[in-house]
Amino acid sequence: MLVKSLKTLRLLPLGISVWIVSSCTMVGPEYKAPVDTTMPEWIDTEGFSVTAQENIEWWNLLKDPNLDLLIKTAHEDNLDLQSAALRILEARAALGIAYGSFWPQEQSIQGGASTIGVSDNSANSQSADGSFKNYQVGMNASWELDFWGKYRRIIHASKLSLDAQLASYDNLIVSLSAEVAKTYIQICVKEERLSVVKMNIESQKKNQKIVKVRFDNGDVSELDYQQATILLNETESFIPRVEADLRKLKNSLAVLLGRNPGQVDTLLKGDLSIPELPAELAISAPNTLLRRRPDIRQAEYQLAIQGERIGISRADLFPHVGLFGSVGLQTSNNNVTKNNSSNVDNLFDKESFFYQVGPQFKWDLFNYGQLKNKVRAEDAVFEQTANFYYQSVLKAQQEVEDSFADISGSQRQLLSITKSVEAAKRSVELSEIEYKNGKIAFESVLSSLDFLNQLESKSVLVRGEVILGMVSLYKNLGGGWEASRNTLPIKKETLDRMRERTDWGDVLDKRPSNKVIDEFSKKKDEENSPKE
Repeated sequence: MLVKSLKTLRLLPLGISVWIVSSCTMVGPEYKAPVDTTMPEWIDTEGFSVTAQENIEWWNLLKDPNLDLLIKTAHEDNLDLQSAALRILEARAALGIAYGSFWPQEQSIQGGASTIGVSDNSANSQSADGSFKNYQVGMNASWELDFWGKYRRIIHASKLSLDAQLASYDNLIVSLSAEVAKTYIQICVKEERLSVVKMNIESQKKNQKIVKVRFDNGDVSELDYQQATILLNETESFIPRVEADLRKLKNSLAVLLGRNPGQVDTLLKGDLSIPELPAELAISAPNTLLRRRPDIRQAEYQLAIQGERIGISRADLFPHVGLFGSVGLQTSNNNVTKNNSSNVDNLFDKESFFYQVGPQFKWDLFNYGQLKNKVRAEDAVFEQTANFYYQSVLKAQQEVEDSFADISGSQRQLLSITKSVEAAKRSVELSEIEYKNGKIAFESVLSSLDFLNQLESKSVLVRGEVILGMVSLYKNLGGGWEASRNTLPIKKETLDRMRERTDWGDVLDKRPSNKVIDEFSKKKDEENSPKE
């Protein structure tokens, strides 16, 4: 009989809840995707090829094995990226918590034993010595039905939060890939500048020897020799500064790779020279930024989450309808009626069974003003989030256009400087010949050498700026995150520690889902496709 009663009680609230939830509604606004405000095409794409899909692993275009290895290592070992992956696991666990809110919110198994003393003056006192013992074990549950869609919106907001964390992870990959590439290119620039300085030092030492011979022969004054020495020492003084900058860049690169300073040198093989800019760069159209740039996707997810928060707050304006119940076994022993027999002995008798079940209702009418203003506050935050989204789109387009301008300007500047370097080299040759023939003062030779030194150093810097412009371009286009979209770079030892501390089930074995990203991309493609 006890088992039959338990089955009946279990099915009763389930049947009631199915009927009620089936008639539930969703209060609050339905989310609508923001209007596409991207420009129809880029302003200045001379020298660029506009395609539907640019290169995913754009760093391969530079054909530099060092750079390929560095970026691969950063994707595996960077600590910030590992923390972002752990935040995805945190968001997955939070989603599980949100799913739990849809079902009974308060449920527990309780039991206890107590001795109760009753006042002798109490009308209910029936005990000979004014006391009796009570034993009870049972289960309590309280379930607020999702009558207005509050908990369904909480679940959807948690799903969107997980998607936002995935987008944040992708955005970190984009930034990390670009930062590693920039640091490596700056190292190459410093290495080439160091080579230029050393070449100039050799040239200046040769001139110093010539002047020394002429001074010893009495052909020129000591002034020429001292001036040659000054220029040589000044040029040599650049080496410690460049070497210090080079070491700091390598230290920065080591941290990006999750390594201690000094451990990155073994990864840099061969001659470190500035990579050449590819003959053609493939770029995507402006409207693809909405799905390609992870920070824009993240901004839209945040907007959708805020839309759910409006609905969650609005649901609190309506009555809270739910079910409550308790079921269990209870017995108490009164000394008058049961003598001294133990009430524990009959705790599990069928006569000890009790239950309580029924609907419950609550309406926060006296807090109505506060609740309405909470909805208004969430609505104001929604508009702020929408402005942040549109600002992100505008900023993204500006950054891409700035990259076009940087690359184009640096290329034109490099063309002029290259011509100037060739002219400066010829000027040095002519000045040295005329000085040997006694036609000009040594100051003209020094001036030509110094000018050549400056131009060659500037040429190296501008060549680096051209490649850095390319790196910024692909970063601003949102390129590179696809390369690691199916992996989380969490170390095995980290996962082992987490499993040892906590029961994670199969959560740690899952990979980031692409379903939302793919649906997002499909939606944007459909919105941006030409209408017949």
